[in-house]
Amino acid sequence: MRERMTTRYVGRIQRGALLFLACLLAGAAHADVTYKYDDLNRLVLVKYDATNMIHYAYDKCGNITNVVTIGSDQPDLDSDGDTLPDRWELDYFTDLDENAAGDYNSDTRSNGWEYANGTDPTDPDTDNDGMPNVWEAGYALNPLTNDAAGDMDGDGGQNLQEYVAGTVPTNPASVLKITDMARVITNTVLTWSSVSNRYYRIQSTLNLTSSWSNVPEPDFTNAPGTGAAMKYTNSQGAPVRFFRVKVRKP
Repeated sequence: MRERMTTRYVGRIQRGALLFLACLLAGAAHADVTYKYDDLNRLVLVKYDATNMIHYAYDKCGNITNVVTIGSDQPDLDSDGDTLPDRWELDYFTDLDENAAGDYNSDTRSNGWEYANGTDPTDPDTDNDGMPNVWEAGYALNPLTNDAAGDMDGDGGQNLQEYVAGTVPTNPASVLKITDMARVITNTVLTWSSVSNRYYRIQSTLNLTSSWSNVPEPDFTNAPGTGAAMKYTNSQGAPVRFFRVKVRKP
């Protein structure tokens, strides 16, 4: 889809449906008019502002089959009867071919759900906070506000960290942490709760002001979660070491 923008006197547009829309905009002296074309260079949308626009539909032979004119007094116009306002569809899709049951961005939620929740049907993460709309809505977070740094359940894990870790942001008992560290003869055994479909890495350092390094055992630099408690045994002995667990999504 190609887009062109120009500035012109709206009252001088005199052809076809454009004349009708000019009447709707009689009070405007100038407007930024956006023209959008399809891949065959056919004009499909003329957008005068956020509330006034004209949409053209064509058949396979290039003949105009439908013209929809939307004025500022028609915010809920639904010419195709799919329960999605034409203006909303044109803003996001540039055409009226989608319907409420479709899932344009393949995020497992329908276009109708996106419209009802005010999210962007073309972007799985409307507020760009790193957490998908569907995940946020499922836990009563706001998919329209960047709340990545929040801590909904007060467990010390930020919302974004909970998403990456696969833990539940509304349950303070569900958080990535080392749950036990025991000394067994000369070995140190770490235990943590894992989540399936996540990968874990154990790192260590000799002091908290130095950089962290992966442990030497390759099985624990990218260990798949089991959905249950996981253990790592360190046999390096002295000197004293600090350990941490990192997690990543696939």
